[in-house]
Amino acid sequence: MFCKADTITLKNVMMFLNSYGSSLGQLINYAKSNFVFVNDFMSFIKRVKYALKCSNETIPFVYLGVPIFVSALKPNFLYPL
Repeated sequence: MFCKADTITLKNVMMFLNSYGSSLGQLINYAKSNFVFVNDFMSFIKRVKYALKCSNETIPFVYLGVPIFVSALKPNFLYPL
């Protein structure tokens, strides 16, 4: 899920995730969940970590075996593949 990094959007994401979980009878395991911010303030990242009760990743990272990055492709991003 990609979204704007602000408090209102964070509240909307939490409402969506809680609604999703309750409507489908599924629980989101926040302990296994991560979020990623690009160029944001550490104070906001700490608030998000506290609110979501999950950890944050830094770019580059691997999602479902695929490297996720912002800059130009570098050979070391593909070494694990």
